[in-house]
Amino acid sequence: MEELYNEGVAEGREEGREEGREEGREEGAEAERLRGIKSLIQSLGITADAAMNALGIDQEQRPKYLALL
Repeated sequence: MEELYNEGVAEGREEGREEGREEGREEGAEAERLRGIKSLIQSLGITADAAMNALGIDQEQRPKYLALL
């Protein structure tokens, strides 16, 4: 019984770690997109919308990035 419990705990921990890794990857990708937008705005003097067009950012994600600028 205890062995079964320990296996369940170990499995739960691994699932939690994987979820944490995935969240970290998503946050990293978001931060990189934001850096890209800012870099294009500053280096090329274009609008945020033009920068997001150049980076291929979906329309539904744009309000999030505009809020972060």
